Formats: sequence, C-alpha cells, structure tokens
Amino acid sequence: MRKLLFILAVIVALAILWIFAGRNVAVLVDRFWMIQTATSPIQSVAYEGTGAGGVIQVGTRRLSLTPADPRVDPPHIGSTKDNQLALANGGKVFSFGALRGGEGQALSSDVESGDDAAFVIKQSGIVWPNAGMLMKDSRAWRRYQYETLLWKKKSGEKLELVWRYEQFYDPGKGWSTGVMTHGGATGLIRVDISGTGR
Repeated sequence: MRKLLFILAVIVALAILWIFAGRNVAVLVDRFWMIQTATSPIQSVAYEGTGAGGVIQVGTRRLSLTPADPRVDPPHIGSTKDNQLALANGGKVFSFGALRGGEGQALSSDVESGDDAAFVIKQSGIVWPNAGMLMKDSRAWRRYQYETLLWKKKSGEKLELVWRYEQFYDPGKGWSTGVMTHGGATGLIRVDISGTGR
C-alpha cells in the first residue's frame, strides 16, 4: 500500500510540475528536436522602421525585430554606402541585396540570383497543459511555433533570424496562429550572421 501511495504521489507531483514548468521543458527539448511544418522560398524582404528594431516583411508575414529578451539590443537595418539593404548585429553585417524604394517608402530588396532564401516554420515536439484549464479555460494545451528566415548568399555569407511564438489549442477550433503572449519568451530569439569578416 505504501508503494502504491508513493507512486501516486510521484505521478501527482509530475503532473503539477508539467502544468507549471512545461513551458521551460518545451524550450529545452526544442533545442534538440522540433517538427518542421512548412518551408517556402522567398523573393524579397522589406523593412519599416527607424534603423534599430522595426519590422521586417517576408512575403505576407510582418515580423518584429524587437528581441524577446529586453536586455538584448535589436539588430539595425539600413542602407550601405554601395546602396545595399543590410542588417547589422554584433559587429557583423549581412547585405540582402540592391536597395529598392525611396524616401517615405519601406526599404526593400529582392533575393539576388544565386542566393538561397527561405522562410521555415517549425513547431515544438512537445506540448504543455494550459494552467488556465484549471479555471475552465477551453484552451487546454500550448506549444511554441518557430519562424525562421534563412538566407545564404552565393558568396557563402549566411543569415538566420528566428522568432518564437506561442500557440493555444482549442478543442473546437484547433491550434491558433502563433501569437506573442508571454513576455520575455516570445519574439525574436536569434540573430546569427556567419561566413563574413565584416
């Protein structure tokens, strides 16, 4: 009987832990395993903002360049001296391509011939219960969705921008679109420029 009570207590403790720490477990697992749900090539990017932060548009998606972590500086976007649309972060610069658009318009650039640019969507491999379901919130489960802009120049330079969003599962409607709902955990989580000495 004691063994059965102990097993029951462990199961209850794990269930409580999963309800209140499931989000952190999901982030840990997502470092090693996620489910890719969509990949689409992109033809161009556009930028709206004052140079620091702002919004980058990829196809129909408008993505904030404000980092999820408020202690991290946002990347900078603007034009280079040779009229290229470029993103700068951590002392490195990535040029998207020749600048289109003028004053009063969003800055934009087409994907150059020989470049490989895609927008990738992945989802957490695990979900966690919504603590609100204890208060009769119908949105029973949550998971993270990751949206990634991958751009590889023919010269070998690479850019990776990753956003993390939170989704709810409603039994009547299915999974919601990714929305930023948890301060400090959702939004732009990675800016990686590699293959460049600049």
